[in-house]
Amino acid sequence: MTYQKKNTTTLDNPSNAINNQIAVLTQKMLGESANNINQIKVLARKAFDKNGLPKPKDEEYRYTDIVSSLKQVFDFSSDIPTTEVSDVDRFQTHPIYKENVYIIGLINGQMTPELCVLPDKKTGIIITTIEEGINTFPKEVESVFGQIANIETDNFVSMNTMLTKTGVFIQVKENVVPDKPIVFMNFIDSSKGNAIIHPHNICKIGENSEISIIELYEESGTFPVFTNSVTEILADNNSKIHHFKLQNFHDQNIHIDNTAISAQRDAIINTYTFSFKGKIIRNNLNILLEQENSEAHLYGLYIANNKSLIDNHTIVDHKAPKCFSNEKYKGIMDDYSKGVFNGKIYVRPNAQTTNAFQSNHNILLSTTAKIYAKPQLEIWADDVKCTHGCTTGQINKDHLFYLRSRGISEHDARTLLLQAFASDIMDKVKIPFLKAKISRIIKTRLHPQNN
Repeated sequence: MTYQKKNTTTLDNPSNAINNQIAVLTQKMLGESANNINQIKVLARKAFDKNGLPKPKDEEYRYTDIVSSLKQVFDFSSDIPTTEVSDVDRFQTHPIYKENVYIIGLINGQMTPELCVLPDKKTGIIITTIEEGINTFPKEVESVFGQIANIETDNFVSMNTMLTKTGVFIQVKENVVPDKPIVFMNFIDSSKGNAIIHPHNICKIGENSEISIIELYEESGTFPVFTNSVTEILADNNSKIHHFKLQNFHDQNIHIDNTAISAQRDAIINTYTFSFKGKIIRNNLNILLEQENSEAHLYGLYIANNKSLIDNHTIVDHKAPKCFSNEKYKGIMDDYSKGVFNGKIYVRPNAQTTNAFQSNHNILLSTTAKIYAKPQLEIWADDVKCTHGCTTGQINKDHLFYLRSRGISEHDARTLLLQAFASDIMDKVKIPFLKAKISRIIKTRLHPQNN
């Protein structure tokens, strides 16, 4: 009997189907940007053609099959549904407009002036669209765009870089400390059809400056949404960044976030990632400690139920001597949810006297919930202090018994223990309205029957 080799077609290979749709779309978009930006987009296209989307056997996406979910729902050759200006009024009632913050209002990734509350340029802060940034501040944008988030190593970064038409450019000049946090208020509107969004944000933080950035999302509409976001941040000498992300999406939505930060001499990076709901949430956080005495502090909390999949991949790359990093992520998984934590620390040969610490702790509330944890250290220097650790288990029965013996119901005792488990991450949030908002979501997650 002769066996014929099966041809792989777009019908039985979801990655091929999407690749073909994206190829058509990319051809239309190349040439729309300024020269140097367009060259980066061309390189991103080549990287994407070479690597394609993640395959089931790709180690970095081993537990997170995004492509099959995309193939079932999204057509990448279609246009993004637009929101009419007359519809903007309904977003202006959002509670964020009562807070003492600067606001970058975006609808499906597009910066919308009617929804923005921006600082005066006299403050030393420039905030505009990435298109305007390319035209008005080409050198500043080109020095960051495609330079920190690596188009060669992540397929979704290359996809974003070659397809992006939306995003925000922020420049904070030297010696500037804004009096308010800057909020990315992302309004996602899928009321007119499936939405596919590729925002690309560029932030340049000047020497001796300090800034707080908060990313929030508000969704309306019943159609599924795929967001593939890239944020590149350059932190100059002795600057300080506090970067908060709050991710709480509809059950059918897929969110991929690639954030890459380059820290120069004496820079301090603080990141806080809170993930609660969505069909798939994938966070790729890469921090490059480029020069001496730079620091990175990474905090994450994920609480999932139903069938949500939350995947956190982090990299802290120690490239210079005398740098410090500390990473702590915690997860609570219930029902059929799945969590993934893959944290990597690299210590390069030149990075002597490095201190790097990493921990990941998880609680499973059901027998059907899963967590896949993989802490990693790769060290090429000898004068270092590095530790990592990971734990996964259930609620401590002795602690539960102790609270029950004091007259506390089992439900309330479990809630108290879970809140205590999450408290050291929550305590890092010093912005009152944001802490209150996160606390309300946690309360809903831990005892939904009371809400």
